[in-house]
Amino acid sequence: MNLLQLWPILVGALLVLVALVQAASSRRRMHEADARLREAEARGRANEALEGQMRGLARDAAQAQARADEIQTDRSVLQEEMKRKQMLLEMSASVLDTLELQSLLTALLKKLHEMFDFHAAGVFLYNQDETELLLMEADGLYQNEMARQLRTDISLPAIAASSEKPILVPDTASDPRFNAFREAARVSSALYHPIASNHQVYGVICLWYYEVGAYDQKDLALLASITTEAARAIRNAETHQQLNARLTFIVTLWEASKNLNTSSVESDAKAWRKRLGEVVNSAAFLFGAQKVALFRYDKGRHDLAVDLSVGIAETRLSVLAEAINRGSVGLTVLLRAPFQVKRLLKDARFSDLGSFASAEDVYSLLWAPLNGRQRTVGALALFTQAPRVWTEMELQWLDIFTNMLSVTLENTSLFQDLASEKSQLQLLVDNVPEGVFTTDAKGRVITWNAAAQRITGWTLADVTGRRCSELICCQTVEMVWCRERCPLRIAMDKSIRFDSGVHNVSILSADGSKVPVFITSGPIHTDQGAVGGAILVFRDITKEKEIEQMKEDFLAIITHDLKSPLASVMGYAELLLNPKLGVMNANQQEFVQSIQRSSKTLQFLIDNILELTRMEAGKMQFNPRPFNFGGFLAEIHEMFAPLAAPKSLALEAQCDDSVIVRGDRDKLKEVFINLYANAIKFTRPGGRIATVVEVKGERACIHISDTGKGIPSDQISGLFERFAQIKTDERRGTGLGLYIVRRIMQAHGETIEVKSEVGVGTTFSFGLPWVQMQGTAMAQQGVLVLERDEEIAESLRRILEEQGIPTALANSARDALRLIGQRKPQVLIVDSQLPELSAENLLEELKSASTREGQPLRVMLLCDWREESPIKADAKIYRPLDETELLRKIRALIPPSEN
Repeated sequence: MNLLQLWPILVGALLVLVALVQAASSRRRMHEADARLREAEARGRANEALEGQMRGLARDAAQAQARADEIQTDRSVLQEEMKRKQMLLEMSASVLDTLELQSLLTALLKKLHEMFDFHAAGVFLYNQDETELLLMEADGLYQNEMARQLRTDISLPAIAASSEKPILVPDTASDPRFNAFREAARVSSALYHPIASNHQVYGVICLWYYEVGAYDQKDLALLASITTEAARAIRNAETHQQLNARLTFIVTLWEASKNLNTSSVESDAKAWRKRLGEVVNSAAFLFGAQKVALFRYDKGRHDLAVDLSVGIAETRLSVLAEAINRGSVGLTVLLRAPFQVKRLLKDARFSDLGSFASAEDVYSLLWAPLNGRQRTVGALALFTQAPRVWTEMELQWLDIFTNMLSVTLENTSLFQDLASEKSQLQLLVDNVPEGVFTTDAKGRVITWNAAAQRITGWTLADVTGRRCSELICCQTVEMVWCRERCPLRIAMDKSIRFDSGVHNVSILSADGSKVPVFITSGPIHTDQGAVGGAILVFRDITKEKEIEQMKEDFLAIITHDLKSPLASVMGYAELLLNPKLGVMNANQQEFVQSIQRSSKTLQFLIDNILELTRMEAGKMQFNPRPFNFGGFLAEIHEMFAPLAAPKSLALEAQCDDSVIVRGDRDKLKEVFINLYANAIKFTRPGGRIATVVEVKGERACIHISDTGKGIPSDQISGLFERFAQIKTDERRGTGLGLYIVRRIMQAHGETIEVKSEVGVGTTFSFGLPWVQMQGTAMAQQGVLVLERDEEIAESLRRILEEQGIPTALANSARDALRLIGQRKPQVLIVDSQLPELSAENLLEELKSASTREGQPLRVMLLCDWREESPIKADAKIYRPLDETELLRKIRALIPPSEN
């Protein structure tokens, strides 16, 4: 086959081959397309998944954004809430920081301005009697514009206050009550909230704004919190205001009382009127009055007259008095009880006061009658120029104030009634030659007569209100009476009359010199019988003392001049009787013995005169000690037995040998010598002289009786005076014996009495402290004395040691603690005024120290007379010391087993 024949075949084969290649290429491309399709499908599925994820992420992002927006909103709300609470705290601190009401309201409005948008704001508060609201503080408008809110046709503040519910007005155009206020103040919304706490409404806070819908419930809630804080602050301010008012009342009342008490109409009428005017001004201040009238009541005419006034024209005082006296109410009603009138011009009962009220421009009246304890003295009228209602507390203050004023005015009336009587009495007292003055219960001088001024040199102005002990110090040679034996204190404490008696008392004059006086004092009793003071009368006895001193000097000279030759006479008489010098016949011996007896009698008389001289000079030594009275009496009887024998007189004694008395044995011996000598002298032969001793309680009562001539009753009163002698046929002695007896007994703190019947006999009686020595001596530990006054301490030791009681003295608390450890005392006598003694600390320390030593300590407190010490003690003893009382209490502190 040729090529041409093969060509179609080749061409066909080539075509087949091409077709095969194309088919293969098509299949490959199909496979690739399938692969790409499968890949696209996979990518589509991946894209769908990715799109789903993207949609999920978008949803999550939207949710997150929403949550973020929500959180942001919550945060803004929280920040706003925190801001409001912070502002509330600042507002609370601001309003609570002040207790002055007006300052508080100003601070409140300032804080409201920071927390709210308002065109105007106001605070309305109730008046004192809570009957009406008053505009107290305003911001943004004139007060007269805001006051329109209180009109009855609006009255929204009153509605909010009475209902205790807030009022929210979004649009004032919807409320016709706002028409006038909206036009005047251009307000479109309002908010009212009561200021209340615990159902106590104080007022209302009002907010106004010029746009509609300015306030919502959120503002209402915030304002509710503010009003709660405001209520607390207002309550605190009112409490503070009430406390301040009470304090002001007390201070003003005290000032008024001081004014009334520091001036007297009796002493200075001009000063009294000035003081009374200040009291009336105090009344105006206390009760908020601008005009005051003080009326005086005349019981005879039965009318009131203006006595003092404040703020009222003088020309209208008579008009006021006429309206009061002739008014329709009547004086009987006006003087019965206090009352108040809120609107004087509108009260028909007081139409008579219309012209006065109009002329003086007064609005309210507070009226109070002045009724004293026994009479009506007047009335007090207080007028205000603005409406005023006085509270219950102020009416109570008025009652207190008028009671004080009534009593004072009543007293001034009494002073005026008694002025003439006092003048006459003062004239009488001033003409008394003796010094006379009176004191109150505390010893302060009230009156002082001309003779007292002449004697002492002190004027009435010098002594008034001062204690007499600061001026005239009563004293004797032995003691200062102001401290130990004050006549005024004795008269008041014992409610008895007291006189200085035989004591040589002197007082100090203004120039420091001593003036001898005789003193008599007595108590002054009040109407209720209590002792309200004392009166003291003193007589200058300088002339008498000079005459007495001349007499004493004369007697002293005489006695000393007699004593020297008398000693020679007695000595030579004794020598003549001595057998060694030679024997005398019977007549000579009798004559010499008579000389000796007469010399001894003269010696006794001279000794009495010398003893009297020592007594009057204050040089008598007095040493009381316990001694056995039975033995003492036996010694007296032994002494007088030879004198009683010639007259056959029986000397008898009824006394237990165990009786122990306390006294100066030597001085008491002089007493018995004088009494027995007189008894023997005036008792008939064959008579009897007896001494009887009776122990009664803690005293030994001694009676010395004789069966002598007796003493006439008219001579007994002067029996114990110097140079006094019984009028008998015979005249013996100097008349000094019984005077010396009385002075010795007075030195013992005792009195001597005498009972006598002519023809029957005489009995002299006196007492002495009885000391029971048997079993009374304390154990060896004894007593410890801690006393600031060394003299008193030594006196205590002497008294106790004379009873056999060991006594130690301590100089200080530390010294006392040392002695407690050494001596272990049973009783501590301690001075109540010891500087170291503070609130029982020292006593507790001393008792503790004593307990540690194994011995309980009993405490006796040494106090001043009438001192009421708060310190607890087992017993108390008072100055001046009473030895009998001291010993009785010491024994009572020691149980019998320890005695």
